[in-house]
Amino acid sequence: MQLERLRALLAELLGIDDGPDLTWYIGLGMALLGGLGINMGANLMKLGHVRATQQRQRQGTVVWVAGMALFVCGNMANFTAASFTPATTITAVGSVQLISNVVFASLVLGERLTWPVAMGTVVITLGDVLLVGSGTHHRCDSLDALLRLGWGF
Repeated sequence: MQLERLRALLAELLGIDDGPDLTWYIGLGMALLGGLGINMGANLMKLGHVRATQQRQRQGTVVWVAGMALFVCGNMANFTAASFTPATTITAVGSVQLISNVVFASLVLGERLTWPVAMGTVVITLGDVLLVGSGTHHRCDSLDALLRLGWGF
């Protein structure tokens, strides 16, 4: 009952009908949040490890544990997104991890952002938008459907 109300609310907010398109947007959102969570978690784990090394601690710090929790939640979101969205979309959105690493590494770890890295990130972002925007929004749940989609048999 609550899930139906949530789907109706999301459909209203996005301005689309409750159906396959809504499912695609849910999967896309989960994949994006999962990618961001994975990368923020990895950067927090590195920050926790660096701090623990500097303080000569043998056990993980709170920052490292928080990073691991975020990393695990991000992977769970990516795994769940596969049930909502085609793998082609999830794979393309996976490059969000590379893009977010550039941002999080400079913000969280204080690493320097160079001009070539910034330009490469822009090119990857444009390619990602093209792939996701031009890809199919429909799932292929059988070999016959996949063959019809790819080769028109």
